[in-house]
Amino acid sequence: MSISSPISQTSTFHRSDSHHNPPESPVDPDSDSYLDPHDLSGPSYKVPLNMLSSAEENASSDDSDLDAELDALFSSVRKIHQLDRTQQRQRTHTIKELPSPTAEYYPYPHLAFYLMDIIFNSPRTRFSRIQKAVVLEFARLLDAPYVPTLHAYKEFQQVMKKEMGDPTYKFTSSFGNIFYLNDIGESLAKDMSNPLSRQNMTFYPHHCGNYMAQTWHGKKMLEGVSDDILSLTLRHEGKTYWVNEIVQRTSGTYFIPKRWVLRGKNNSIPWCFGYEVKETEQGLVAATKKRICVAVSTFARTYEEVISNSKFPGFAVGQDEVTSQMPHPLRETAAGRQVYSIPLIIFMDDVSGARSTQWNKHYSVYMSNEPLELMQGIKDSFKKHFANPVIAFDALTKEEVLLRPWPLFWPGDNPMQAEHCSSAGLNASHFCRTCEVGGSQAYCSSDKGFSELILPGIICDPEKTRAAIQAQLDLSLEPRSGNKLRSAAVDSGVKDSLAQVVIEKLLTLGKSLRSDPGQTPQDIQKTLKDELEVAKNAGCENPLLQMQGVNIHLDTPTEILHTVLLGIVKYFWGQTVYVLDKNKKFEIMRSRLHSIDQRGLNIPAIPVSYICDYKGALVGKHFKSLAQVLVFTIYDLVNNQSLLDAWILTSRLTVMLWQTEIENIETYLVELEQVIADLLYVTAICSPSIILSKPKFHFLVHLPVYIRRFGPALLFSTERFESFNGIFRGASVFSNRQSPSRDIGLSFAGLDRAKHLATGGYWKDTRTNDWRTASPKLQELIHSHSAFAGLHGLDFSERPAPGSIYFYPQERSATGSRMHIDRQETWDCVMARLEIEMPSPSRATNGFLYTSVKGIVTQSNDIIKQGDSVIYSVSENLTDPEHPEYRFARIVELLCCTNPTDSSDVTYFAILQKYSLGPTRHHILGMPQLVLDTAFCLCEPQGLICCVNVQHNCSQGRCTLGRKAPIHQERELTERWRLVVCHSDDSQYILNTQALHNSKYIEESLAIELRGALVQLGDRTAILKQGAENVRTKKAQKDANRQATKATKDAFARTLGESLVARDPEPEHANTHEDAADDAGTSTQAAASTSASAATIEQQSLYFSQLTVEILKGLCRKHKLTVSGSKAQLIDRLASFHQSHSLPLPTRSVIEELKMGATASGSATRSHMRPEGSEPPAKRQRPPPLGGRTVDNLDAVA
Repeated sequence: MSISSPISQTSTFHRSDSHHNPPESPVDPDSDSYLDPHDLSGPSYKVPLNMLSSAEENASSDDSDLDAELDALFSSVRKIHQLDRTQQRQRTHTIKELPSPTAEYYPYPHLAFYLMDIIFNSPRTRFSRIQKAVVLEFARLLDAPYVPTLHAYKEFQQVMKKEMGDPTYKFTSSFGNIFYLNDIGESLAKDMSNPLSRQNMTFYPHHCGNYMAQTWHGKKMLEGVSDDILSLTLRHEGKTYWVNEIVQRTSGTYFIPKRWVLRGKNNSIPWCFGYEVKETEQGLVAATKKRICVAVSTFARTYEEVISNSKFPGFAVGQDEVTSQMPHPLRETAAGRQVYSIPLIIFMDDVSGARSTQWNKHYSVYMSNEPLELMQGIKDSFKKHFANPVIAFDALTKEEVLLRPWPLFWPGDNPMQAEHCSSAGLNASHFCRTCEVGGSQAYCSSDKGFSELILPGIICDPEKTRAAIQAQLDLSLEPRSGNKLRSAAVDSGVKDSLAQVVIEKLLTLGKSLRSDPGQTPQDIQKTLKDELEVAKNAGCENPLLQMQGVNIHLDTPTEILHTVLLGIVKYFWGQTVYVLDKNKKFEIMRSRLHSIDQRGLNIPAIPVSYICDYKGALVGKHFKSLAQVLVFTIYDLVNNQSLLDAWILTSRLTVMLWQTEIENIETYLVELEQVIADLLYVTAICSPSIILSKPKFHFLVHLPVYIRRFGPALLFSTERFESFNGIFRGASVFSNRQSPSRDIGLSFAGLDRAKHLATGGYWKDTRTNDWRTASPKLQELIHSHSAFAGLHGLDFSERPAPGSIYFYPQERSATGSRMHIDRQETWDCVMARLEIEMPSPSRATNGFLYTSVKGIVTQSNDIIKQGDSVIYSVSENLTDPEHPEYRFARIVELLCCTNPTDSSDVTYFAILQKYSLGPTRHHILGMPQLVLDTAFCLCEPQGLICCVNVQHNCSQGRCTLGRKAPIHQERELTERWRLVVCHSDDSQYILNTQALHNSKYIEESLAIELRGALVQLGDRTAILKQGAENVRTKKAQKDANRQATKATKDAFARTLGESLVARDPEPEHANTHEDAADDAGTSTQAAASTSASAATIEQQSLYFSQLTVEILKGLCRKHKLTVSGSKAQLIDRLASFHQSHSLPLPTRSVIEELKMGATASGSATRSHMRPEGSEPPAKRQRPPPLGGRTVDNLDAVA
């Protein structure tokens, strides 16, 4: 027997999935070893060449040996085919239920299902159906086991949804609109039962004195909401205490808790506000008029223990106010479980749901732990779960708890927050959503009104807002009330988006009814009132105005991204660019900005070219960078000192608002109020009218109130919420657009479910009612594979500890292998290399060797390198944070000291060159000054505090643009160059106190007189009066110019009309007059000459300026003139031609003919003589720029 030659041509064991038919048989059909084609059903296989060669070489051997080899060969092939058929069945098999909890990858049947779930549900990388199918086919081609089909994966998702719950549900608004929401309770239960999120959750307000870093440190949670909204229970030493229930203290006295508060170091000591209960002859009496605060550690007996005690005296008669709440109404529902109230932050924004540039508006609501129609659904969800708490599993205490969500505040941009508050916005007389400041334009321009704009007014009352909405609804019932409604909205500053729909409907209905003669006024009024009553019952006003625990006017804090960066900083940037362009100094600023030292700022490299080339299209990150460094480039380029002061104050405001924690809230707010006030006064000097036209300046005055109420301003910044817009857009793009809100809701539910399972979250088994979690092996996968963790925004890697060392990478040889180069040197060699002199470290001997290291991690987790400026500690006790003693220095070298006789004896330290801190501020910028000394010192890693940013004192050194620097493009050096600053010395520097990074340590390193911003202002009352006067003067000048222009145009129109009437007779005699004029040519020319001489070239230009460009081009064609150029060029061309040829101005009939011709020509051009129903001609594409790379020539360039 022999093997046929066709098979012996292949050299690898190759599997082909292109056909499922068996290959042509390579074996003699009469042979005993012939395989039946039915046994080889499935993918084709080819035999290895080496096996075939060995068979041919041994052909002369016994047939029994060859038969044995062939039997083994075909047996292995048969097993492979059987395994392949098994995998085929496993791929197509649909998972109907979850595997056993003891399964290796529970709740997933196989590892492939888990990997698919975690990849396809990654927030930042969305997959389309085709892409998912390609990924699965890729895995199959690599012979990965148990790879499911896309259909099987979707069926498994349905099983998981049934097991873990489906949070997406339908909601119908009061206007009949349908949209889908993800249930708040389901999301909260996942957060509570997940170990990662549970460790960061808190349920009680924290009282930390003057320290503030989180929302639970704010005034609202401490005292701004009612007691019933906060958490009801607290467990201490194994006992559960409820609010509103009497307890007995260790002293034997009684007490009624009302509100739990955490105090002490690390907020670990529970305290309680409540009523003291006094024992009288008639019984117990609660002192409800005064609250006291006691430690929970003084509690001895719970309510149940108190009332079961036979010695309990009971309450006196008349104590129904406290006894009616005992026991607590939710005690029976809780059944021994803890009841926590969870504060939520609700963010709402409009975001495009399309991939293209077409704006496809979607409204997204994110919650951290809309039009107002969406808020109806949000409010209903809050109300439902607050009354019926959500059952969840506490991943920390491993027990069931009850959760009640309640809204804390609503961050957002200013237009969205105005809609939340039913504010009419910027065009109203009262434009502020927080207070009642404002009035008419005349009042705001007066001395009193202008001064009120920089102060907070009377806080708006939700009840007054509701009354204004009701008044507008009632006004819509009256006839011809459209103008009255508009005036009412402008005057009151109230305009509710839900009520507006009803108002427009009532106006339309009223107009229709009043046009019917058969309707009496009484019938019309009754019909409209009935419609209004139906709308009220369905909900026709802002649901946030009467939401429990919400004062929406105080719960929409001023958002710093849109108000400060995209508001104040943007306005002053525009004014600065205007001044620099006007003075021809913008390029100097560009060169200085290129020369800025960015070390210590901890920001990406500043894109100077983009900022300067596209100065009108910057975003928040650009303005944040400019606020930190711009003053160092314009200190002598702007003639107006007030503009420079505005930048100094704006930068200081930015530093104060971008702080993550506040050590002393009282001191902080005093300075913040002063900075805001100074900034507004400087603005009144620079551009007083902008205070009236840009309400964001007024919104600044409310920041201190919101910070005291909710914590640092970064907590209600929208930057972190808007980062989810990309995820939201991805969920919208990868849907069929038939049910967008449902698809997006399901997509987000899938993201939460996959992340919850992968990170060890718990869920309730529907069959056993036990709380389950994923298998340990499954949880370990995402911790050990950073790629999968990164897909879900998780990072389980450990941050480098302070004092960690970064070494230089080893150099590579020409072949790419790493080379070990001994770079150790003695202390004298180090000193010679650095060209300095200083004694060796005290503990080191002359035999120690030193090696340079790349970086050291400071106490603030900065990685410092050679040349950086740092703050270091000179305190004897480096672990004492209460009394730090900091100094400034520059890193000269980072060294590793090694003992040659003991390899374990290794120390690290930095060689520092000290800065001397000047006693006075910089005379222009008002910042501390540093002088680089010639003294050096050594510092251990634990003494290095942080990195800081310093800039050269160019104003004192009179530095110029005297150096050329090459320009890099595409990471390559070009032949182009730019001018950069050439510093005159290396000793005079300015400490950049406007840098956001490490501002806390910078403040602690400076004396009190050197902290903050210092701007000299004169009489503040005079500044405001002068500002108001400038506003009135400017407005009067604009009105006068507008009236003068209008009067000139009206006078010329009258004169022109009279001249045209005199030259152009009545229409019925027009033809006769024209015929007579043709017959008498000489008389017509004489008349033309007389008319032309009467019109000067100025009058002709003014006349032509009233015509459109098309008419002007028609006149140019009529006189055979050039039609190219701007409108001004066309006017000059026609006026000069008419003046030089003594022609009269075109008559009205000529202009009408040109208009008719232009209209007909445009219509013909648009139709393009195409048949009816055909497609319009393709739009002409703009040619690519010269020298630019288009899509077509990119491949050629590559």
